[in-house]
Amino acid sequence: MAVGTSLSNIILLESTLSFLGLGVQPPTATLGAMVGVGRDYMPTAPWIVLAPALLILAVTFSVQILGDWLRDRADVRLRVR
Repeated sequence: MAVGTSLSNIILLESTLSFLGLGVQPPTATLGAMVGVGRDYMPTAPWIVLAPALLILAVTFSVQILGDWLRDRADVRLRVR
């Protein structure tokens, strides 16, 4: 499994567990916990949920792109002679 895929899965897993209240405990801020707290304010202030959710999306996408780029650079079979 690629590094980018593994790291992205770990980020999503931690966010999901924190959203459900099973992750890191409350004094520590996590993106999943921020989404979980913000869902109560969704009708009046949707940006409270959208900001951490978009950050989770951006981080996982960036890690995927970086992992693909590193794999392409490191794989000697893909290099043109």
